[in-house]
Amino acid sequence: MPRIDTHTPLGQLVAGRPRRARVLNQLGLDCRAAWRKPLDQACAESHLDVEAVAEQLATSEVQNQGAADEGLCDMPLQEFVEQIAQTHHRFVREELPRLAGLLCRVVETHAERHPELWEVVRVFSELRTELLPHVDTEERIVFPIIVRFEQEQGMRRARMPWGSLGTLMRMMEQDHSRALGQLDRIRSLTGGFAPPEDADPAYTALLEGFAALDDDLRKHMALEDDVLFARAALLESETSST
Repeated sequence: MPRIDTHTPLGQLVAGRPRRARVLNQLGLDCRAAWRKPLDQACAESHLDVEAVAEQLATSEVQNQGAADEGLCDMPLQEFVEQIAQTHHRFVREELPRLAGLLCRVVETHAERHPELWEVVRVFSELRTELLPHVDTEERIVFPIIVRFEQEQGMRRARMPWGSLGTLMRMMEQDHSRALGQLDRIRSLTGGFAPPEDADPAYTALLEGFAALDDDLRKHMALEDDVLFARAALLESETSST
């Protein structure tokens, strides 16, 4: 089992290691609010046993040894953001219009017997309207800035009129939370994406599509929040301390 140095700042502990970030978040340690704070200090302030926390961090790595996303810690950020854009963002752009068309067909045929579909239409319309500009913003603004931070070893805050890279990433994370909340609502309205007894092939395909979108978005947003943004925040923290 790997040994965790309890004097290591939280930012260094979690950057590129999403399982560590999830363990700390579950314990109530806000990594984003204390990137430079050592683990032992953060635990003391939260009245947590630092050795027990370190053991949980080490155990999470052993249990998931060899998992693909842990290798993202060392992947160049240019390659990383291209991978996200070419897989997850492409999926979003292709799948949302397809699901919108299916939903229209299903509503025409089934809304009388399933009035909850009107609420599904409303929530999905919000999701689609907000998510497509979101991925565009990431690719046009957020991702290029993150890559420049790595390639130029940081940029002065004065060159960013919005205040900081962290501000942008928090905005993206808020969008992520809203999108996942909208999918949670659709999941609830559809009984966990389960086709009703009178479902035809289009209705079944729609719910299968919602389930696939839900699964992909959770993976996609975890990669950004727990890995990409974690690494970028560490870069920004290191830059601001120089």
